[in-house]
Amino acid sequence: MSTKTLTCGCKLNLGLRITGTRPDGLHELDSLFYPLKEPFDTLLLTENGSGTIRLFTGDKRIDPEKNTLCSAYTAFRKRVQTIPGLDVTLNKGIPLGAGLGGGSSDAACLLTFLKDTYATSLPAEELQTMALETGSDVPFFLQTEPCRVRGTGDILTPAEPLIDSRWGELLLLLVSPSCHIDTGWAYRRYDTIQEEGRKQEVHALTKKGFAIRVLLPNAKEPQTVLPWTLDNDLEKAVLPAHPELAALKNRIFAAGALACAMSGSGASLYAFFEQKKRNKIDELRALLSTDGHYTALARFPAAGDQ
Repeated sequence: MSTKTLTCGCKLNLGLRITGTRPDGLHELDSLFYPLKEPFDTLLLTENGSGTIRLFTGDKRIDPEKNTLCSAYTAFRKRVQTIPGLDVTLNKGIPLGAGLGGGSSDAACLLTFLKDTYATSLPAEELQTMALETGSDVPFFLQTEPCRVRGTGDILTPAEPLIDSRWGELLLLLVSPSCHIDTGWAYRRYDTIQEEGRKQEVHALTKKGFAIRVLLPNAKEPQTVLPWTLDNDLEKAVLPAHPELAALKNRIFAAGALACAMSGSGASLYAFFEQKKRNKIDELRALLSTDGHYTALARFPAAGDQ
């Protein structure tokens, strides 16, 4: 096999509710996962004679032996022992600690490649099982459409985001600050706040009159339209501990955003703007870039980058 290049996109959490905690400590969620093509990671794959996976990356924060790519390869090899060893070069474009699912996306890309290249007859259900073993967000990245994600990431329902007709197609701005948030820390802090019954101030998510809905398939009816909130329960844990994120959120609102919220456990923020605010967005992106923040812009809900 010659060197194979894979491009691995990311996702936003459009709202995140924590609905429970399991005995094993995992949290059950209800969230709308929305795929983005940018930012993305790149994987360069080459067969080797070692009979295992070897990961190469210039990011010293990534353990070359304990990561989602190695976990995905190990899960696959348990079921398909005939796959060859692989050298994998990971070029990070998705910021670490950003709440965008970069590690999960990389793992899903590798699993899909292994199936398509070495085990084409492998049932899709088995690939889903491997994905869930690798990480709770990995199953979502085996496909490319928005989904309502529940449980620990194992219950996926295709969901089409809808916007109030008064807004039409919107612009979706992603902002990834230079700070990083550890996912485990965010959930532990949330649990502590809940146990202590503390009330944490969370900055407003939307401007008055903005609404989002999702279109879901329904077993009894052709389709169901569900009102959808952009509330992220983890904001009450993360924003008070990182006032710079709350300040950034206010800065985005000041530029004319209709809504702004944190994705996953942060630190990335996303915001919705009307098309007529494009000049304001461009000005904001230039200033944020000067401050060291990564930004990307896409149409919403239509696919495609700006």
